Amino acid sequence: MVNALHHVCNQQETVNELWRTLQPGGRIVIEEPDVRTFAVKLFALGEKLALMRSHFLFQHAD
Repeated sequence: MVNALHHVCNQQETVNELWRTLQPGGRIVIEEPDVRTFAVKLFALGEKLALMRSHFLFQHAD
């Protein structure tokens, strides 16, 4: 799932469904843009202005 998770309404339910349908030994790959970068912040703002219900997750550095 590349650059798509922020578009789904219920992210946890989506991840649960991916996990449920995963075959034994399979892998789930989820790649999302880094919303901490300026370019992605602009992109996220554009999606909000377009009334898209995008929800970007923030990963805090340890």
